[in-house]
Amino acid sequence: MQDRMPNPADIVARYNNSVMSVTGYEFDVVRKNATGGFDPVPCYEAYNHHYIVYMMGKDSKMAAIKPSPMAAHMSSTADWMAPVGLPTDGPDADIPAVTYFSEGNGNEGRKSYHGYPAGYGQLIASPVAVVPNPMMINTKSPDGSRNGGPLPASSQAPPGALYSGMIECPCTTRIVRGSAEYSVQPTGKCTKGVMSVSACYTAGSTISPDTHVIRNETVSSATLPPGCSIQVNNNTAVVTYNTLQTSTATCGAGTQLPSVSTGHAVSLVDLRVRLDGAARTATITLTGPVAVWFGVGFGATVMADLPYTIVVDGQGAVSEHKLGDHLPGTVLAPSVRVVSSRVAGGLR
Repeated sequence: MQDRMPNPADIVARYNNSVMSVTGYEFDVVRKNATGGFDPVPCYEAYNHHYIVYMMGKDSKMAAIKPSPMAAHMSSTADWMAPVGLPTDGPDADIPAVTYFSEGNGNEGRKSYHGYPAGYGQLIASPVAVVPNPMMINTKSPDGSRNGGPLPASSQAPPGALYSGMIECPCTTRIVRGSAEYSVQPTGKCTKGVMSVSACYTAGSTISPDTHVIRNETVSSATLPPGCSIQVNNNTAVVTYNTLQTSTATCGAGTQLPSVSTGHAVSLVDLRVRLDGAARTATITLTGPVAVWFGVGFGATVMADLPYTIVVDGQGAVSEHKLGDHLPGTVLAPSVRVVSSRVAGGLR
C-alpha cells in the first residue's frame, strides 16, 4: 500500500463538513519525467494486475485489521493496515468516512472512464486523502532491459530459451512428468491396494485438498487393512501403512474410526455441524442476527459453485435452496427439521 496522498486543497475545502458524490473516475500508471511532469509507463515495463484505491474522510484513520476468511488462500495471515472509520454523530452520520474503488482488470482499465448511471454515485463525508494499493508486476528484466522479465529461482529454462520459464509446462523433453490417481474405498477390501510406504504417504497427501494430514505412520497391526489406509476426523487425517500383509481386516473396520464428527466455521454467521454415524443424523446449528435473514452454503466458497444452502429469514423461518450463478436459484423441498429456535442478545 502506498503512502497517504492528500487531496487537492480546493477539494478538501469545498467538501469540508459536507458530502461528496463520486460519479466517475479515470486512472493511469505514470512516472515523473526529467522536467517534473508525468509520463505513462509502458505495459512492458510495469503491469497493473489489479488495484484498490481508498478515499479517506477526515473522520477516518489507518488501523490494523484482521484478514478476511476469504483471503485464506494468501500466504500471509498478518494484520492488514487499512483505512477505517465512520462518523458517529451529526447530519452525515450515515455517510461513509471511507470508500474505495477497485478493479480486477487493472491494466485494461487504464485511461478508461469508470462511470455510474445518472443519479448514482459513491458518497463520502469530508474527503481529505486517497491511499492507493496497486498490485504491480515488474515486466522488465532485472538488469533494466525491456526484453523478457524476471524469472523465479526454480525456473528450469536454459539461457536463451525460446520459451519463458514462467510457462507451466514448457515443451521440452528435459522434464519427465508422471501422474498417479488414488481413490478412497470406505468399506470392504481394495482390489488394488497401495503397497509401498512412499506411495502411501503420497496418496494420503493428495487425496483431498480440504484434508490436512497431521501424521504419517508405519505399523504392523492385525486390526488394520494391509498396505495403505487413512483415518479422517473432520478436516484432519492420519495416514497409516500396515506392513502386516497377512492382515484380514477390511476397510471401515478399524476401531479408531470416529462415530461422531464435528465442525465449526464462523464469519457473519456461526455454523456448527455434528455428524453422528451411528444414528445417521446431522445436527446443524446456525446463529445469526435476529432482525435480518442469513444463510450458509455448503461445499462452496462462491455462488458460482451453485451450493446447497440453508436460509433463515428475519422471522426464523427456514428454507433450503440450490443457488444459481449470481442468481436466487431454486427453492428445494424441505429435508431438514427445526428442533429449536430461540432469540437472545440480538442473535437467533
